[in-house]
Amino acid sequence: MQIMFENEKPIYGPRRDPEGLALRINEPLESDKIWNNFNWLNVEKSHIATYQFLGPHSKRYVSKLRPIFLNDFKTPDVLSQGSHFMARDGVLSLSWFFFKHPRPPLGESVILIHQKCAGLVPQSWRKRVAFYEFVSNEASVSAAKVPKKCIFLLSLFDERHTTLDHIERILTQMAQARGMQLRGLDIECALIPQHTFKSSKINLAENGKLSVNFVTQLCSRFGTRVRGVNWESLCSENLLGVIFHDFNEHQFYYSDSAIIQEMMSRGAVSISQWGAASGAKPNIELSFFHGANVHSDWTDLEEAQANRFQKMIQDFTGTDLYKNEAIEFETKGRYFDHGNKYCPRSFEVMVYDLVHGEPIANF
Repeated sequence: MQIMFENEKPIYGPRRDPEGLALRINEPLESDKIWNNFNWLNVEKSHIATYQFLGPHSKRYVSKLRPIFLNDFKTPDVLSQGSHFMARDGVLSLSWFFFKHPRPPLGESVILIHQKCAGLVPQSWRKRVAFYEFVSNEASVSAAKVPKKCIFLLSLFDERHTTLDHIERILTQMAQARGMQLRGLDIECALIPQHTFKSSKINLAENGKLSVNFVTQLCSRFGTRVRGVNWESLCSENLLGVIFHDFNEHQFYYSDSAIIQEMMSRGAVSISQWGAASGAKPNIELSFFHGANVHSDWTDLEEAQANRFQKMIQDFTGTDLYKNEAIEFETKGRYFDHGNKYCPRSFEVMVYDLVHGEPIANF
């Protein structure tokens, strides 16, 4: 599924919004009955473990986009109680959600998913799904043309989250495209520790190897200008004129991070938007320095990708391998037990292979 994610640069500029979704989101929040009580909230241990595993990226925050993880809801029927919700989920949990709930509930509510995840949506959901993308505005982009420093967010869960090849590619692209501007630039590596679930010893070892190799590569390129910083300290800094990058290669575990929202609201600009001629003009303002572009427009390519992805999932989940593991998963291994995350392990491997382009090289 490499083609869906190969362009790492955001769109920066609203696409056509034929349904006028942005206008509705910008209206004052109506009194959705969903907020009258929280008996819809999923309080299973597996859901709590999801937040712990993704923490602190998964920290809850308030926004007119109504950010949630889809597993927040006990059932998808709850979606009908609000006009829209923004799914913070990554590729894995979105794929599992659409697989477990192949048809939307009654009503007209809309789920916003990240633009890069358009290729995951089944045909039956497409009239109920729209897209978002976070962008920095002109004030923050202008301030970062000659950046004060660069912050790398170090929260490497495992090689599903990012790979050493991706880390090397980003550093190479920075050096090639912005070499002159990087001279003398301070580099900060913000350590973001994450919760580990059962069977964690192997995962901790893999995470440690990724982290050490990442810091080694940074030091080899930038020398003594590299220093560590606690991510919590970033929440009290003025970050105007600062650029950053979160090594979230395929948005496998999350598409929206509370840390990144905080950084962008304080003026930080993502490396992918750094150097743009001017800042974006988001159709949803979220802070003085950033916002979101929201639209409900599908391209032919996105629809073709989604059709192929659904066909591959259908073929895989019809195999004996998956059926046998799914039975065991439902009866013995709940989410985050025995190393499972969200779904049976074979489903996770299948989704990762599709997204990463291996071994299905032609997708």
